[in-house]
Amino acid sequence: MEILTTREWATLIWGLLFLIYMMVHKNIRKSFWNVIVIFCGPKLRILWGIIMLYVFGITMIFYQLPIWENIYIKDIVIWFLTSGLLYGYNGLTRF
Repeated sequence: MEILTTREWATLIWGLLFLIYMMVHKNIRKSFWNVIVIFCGPKLRILWGIIMLYVFGITMIFYQLPIWENIYIKDIVIWFLTSGLLYGYNGLTRF
């Protein structure tokens, strides 16, 4: 069984092409760097760490169950990087 499906490979290739496009243009590159700096700010790093520990804890609980298979790790990582961080941030801003 392959690690990535064809759809995931296509998304990865298009994402890399978009990243290369952003790095070629100076204005976009500066804006992208500013977004990265803000995303990694000290207060947000605490939030990302808490969310990461939560997902890791839930994953460890399910790892102990007999229904667990290691193929789920890829899906958990993809969910965490795409949706999980946004859900956690949205949950924090509600308070």
